[in-house]
Amino acid sequence: MTALTAARALAGLAEIGADPAYEARRAGVPEDLKAEFAWRVSLDAVERLFERGIELAGPDFPLRARPPRQEDNRSPVNLYCRTRATVRDAFQAMNDLSGLITDGYAIAFEERPGEGWVLWHGPAR
Repeated sequence: MTALTAARALAGLAEIGADPAYEARRAGVPEDLKAEFAWRVSLDAVERLFERGIELAGPDFPLRARPPRQEDNRSPVNLYCRTRATVRDAFQAMNDLSGLITDGYAIAFEERPGEGWVLWHGPAR
């Protein structure tokens, strides 16, 4: 998973008064974590951060810890998917590129007679 999610969880923990350095060590996240797309953190470590936030602040912690919504998402993957000719092509592009975004899930588009299904595959545990 990208470090952006872990960094946001740590920021959320700091906002509720927890010590981010301690929580990072406790979850197995590098203390010198950079909120950069290229850094990777295990999904289990990110889960531990969010579970700790829920324990300390309540079940809405993940919603409060999320980054502010950006109405104009101009990531390269988003722009690439938007330029596909069909919705099916856009979902296929998302599936092909999902490994660049996260290792926490994969997207697949399955066609059945007269139907199209978007499938979200979570991590293998």
